[in-house]
Amino acid sequence: MVRGDYTGESPEELYKEAHNMARRSTNLKRGPPQSKVVRRYASAAGGFIEKGNSYMAHQILNEVREFTKDPKLIKMIEDKLKPGARKEEGIEKRFFFASLSIIFLLSALLFTSVSLTGYSVFDLTQNNSRFIGTGLFILGLVFAFLYFKLK
Repeated sequence: MVRGDYTGESPEELYKEAHNMARRSTNLKRGPPQSKVVRRYASAAGGFIEKGNSYMAHQILNEVREFTKDPKLIKMIEDKLKPGARKEEGIEKRFFFASLSIIFLLSALLFTSVSLTGYSVFDLTQNNSRFIGTGLFILGLVFAFLYFKLK
């Protein structure tokens, strides 16, 4: 769970709660700290983004700008609104592509340099071995490219 995310609650509930917390904080001058209110707003904005309601997420950003002048807290909401802000969802894909890239590149090394194993592992001709190694190397590069593209 990412800090500031409250699972199990809908973005609408999070927004109402954050709005009430912000009102208490400004009216009483000793309500919840601004960082807690903004984290709740950030969770609501993230939920609205996941639902595809970017309009509401931008409304939340405007409310936060009115609520606080702290640039770090405002940046917390702005980061949620950036494309690809949910990087934790892409971690599995990046790990998958990185793993495949490493596996294919190491396999390519093994197949292209047949003399490395002394012809004892593979019973292939040198041309066949290099052909397979070249194909594995190209696949390794493709997966490396996909990994860096997602990064």
